[in-house]
Amino acid sequence: MGEAAKVISFYAQVDGGTENKTTRQRVENTFSEELVIGLCAPIGTNRQIVIDAIIKRLKEDYNYECEIIKLSDFISQYSSNSVNILAGKTK
Repeated sequence: MGEAAKVISFYAQVDGGTENKTTRQRVENTFSEELVIGLCAPIGTNRQIVIDAIIKRLKEDYNYECEIIKLSDFISQYSSNSVNILAGKTK
C-alpha cells in the first residue's frame, strides 16, 4: 500500500470516514486544540486593532495562548539573499 493510501486509511479508521459527516461533525472529531488564524491587509492598514481584539477574545473567553508569526519575518529569516535579477526575470 502506498504512503498516501496508508495515511488516508489511517484517517478513515480514526475518524470513521468523512464522506457522510457534516463540517461540524468533522471539526468536533478533530484531536487538536490548536487554532490558526491568518490575517492579510494592505500596507498602511491599521490591522493591529483587529489583531488586539482577536487576541483579547481568545485569551479572555477561551483561555488560549496566542503567538504572532509574521510571514514576512519568516521569509526574511529563511530565504536566500542571493537573488539574481535578469532583464525582467528573477532566478
